[in-house]
Amino acid sequence: MKLTSKELRALSYIEQFIEVSKYPPTVRELQIGLGLASTSTAYGYMERLQKKGYIERGENMPRALKVLPYAH
Repeated sequence: MKLTSKELRALSYIEQFIEVSKYPPTVRELQIGLGLASTSTAYGYMERLQKKGYIERGENMPRALKVLPYAH
């Protein structure tokens, strides 16, 4: 599925965060990194990225996130 520009921005941030930190961002770190007003918006991006098959997340584990292979 195609990503919106905001979803693509969130995915790019997640990839860059992992590249630099060697671990994935929490919802709060994604919120801060994207300059969002609330964590619920960042959580929504993660939900949509997961539903579209771009990331995989573990339940009840803040850093259990994996970017899946895809074509830009």
